[in-house]
Amino acid sequence: MISDSRNTPGDNGASGVHAPSYAILLDSDLAALHLSQNLCEIIGARGATFRGQALSKLIERCPESQRLRQVLGSLDGILKSDQTSVDGDADGIQWLVERVALGDEFDSWMLTLVDLRTLLAQREEALQRESETRQIMDSMIGFFGRFGLDGTLLDINKTSLDFTGLSREEVIGKKFWETYWWNHSADAQEIVSQAIAKAATGEVATFEATARTAGDVYFEAFASCAPVFDLGGSITGVVGFGIDISTRNQAQRALEAERAKLRTIVDSEPECVKLVGKDLSLIDMNPAGLAMVAADSLDQVRGRAVSDLVAPRDRDAYAKGVAAVFRGETVNQTFEMVDLKGQRHWMEQRSVPLRGPDGEVAQMLAVTRDVTARVAAEQALIDSELRYRLLADTVPVGIFRTDAQGLNIYSNARCIE
Repeated sequence: MISDSRNTPGDNGASGVHAPSYAILLDSDLAALHLSQNLCEIIGARGATFRGQALSKLIERCPESQRLRQVLGSLDGILKSDQTSVDGDADGIQWLVERVALGDEFDSWMLTLVDLRTLLAQREEALQRESETRQIMDSMIGFFGRFGLDGTLLDINKTSLDFTGLSREEVIGKKFWETYWWNHSADAQEIVSQAIAKAATGEVATFEATARTAGDVYFEAFASCAPVFDLGGSITGVVGFGIDISTRNQAQRALEAERAKLRTIVDSEPECVKLVGKDLSLIDMNPAGLAMVAADSLDQVRGRAVSDLVAPRDRDAYAKGVAAVFRGETVNQTFEMVDLKGQRHWMEQRSVPLRGPDGEVAQMLAVTRDVTARVAAEQALIDSELRYRLLADTVPVGIFRTDAQGLNIYSNARCIE
């Protein structure tokens, strides 16, 4: 039996479109010897039931295909003539009749028919699909291209060309890394060629590289390359998608610079500056704070509960203050701290809430200063006052003190008596 010829290429005006074709082998008496598989399906022939049947009988078996019956009917007379090769078309079907030799003589006929009407319909459908695909590609906000397995640029979207000021003629057919976008830098070319080569092996590859526009303006691009598979699972090419990340990278660098500046300010602050989580865990602390708690490094205290450094008698009050901050309040506290080496310090702290993008309090920012010397001085003054009172109360004479208006400020015990 003649093999199915439906995949025989016809007019390939649109990619992948082939004309449906059929074949019949007839003997000298115009009886069927072989039919192509697709024609067998049309007329409902199975096995060898069609062999030896007259062409006219085969025509009668064609179902609703009126066009095919008409063409076969018109050929019946031609096959009985003395011509060796005749071709033509009728009602959208192109046909070719040739005498062929199965033995020593040219006593058989090969009839081939191509359905041009179906071919045109398929071509129109394929062109419509290509048009839709092109519209999708050109409407992308990013860069899109198709490559051969060797990296040759086969197609590129309008966005890529408009953004960079190049024409299709300047880039199509070239190795992608050899185009104007990348040939300013050997490093960029190496990055791009390796990404396409990796995609050609079946992997997805991403890269960042500096590209160039027609006006010698450079921009930072991020791109991904992926393999394209056919229905059989074989890799047939590579597609790439990219975006301009110059603005994003500039913003990121500006943010990093701002963070570095703020870090420098915080690190140079002589007071303890720290970030605390809702669970009282330490998130960050500047060098001055680490020195205050006698820590060798941030790793030594990061994640620990800051309340662990608060003297036991002040811990409950400290925890209540932290809870108030996470309710959105600003809190001032004075408490005693015991550092990692067991030394006691009096601390004065002002804490404020730091809110996240959702508006909720995410962290507590606290500035703490060591007021041990001030507290000691205040306590010394109180002790001195107590000693003075004790001494004044023990003398046998009355002692009193008034202000400028004559109002009594102090009277000892003797005076009161």
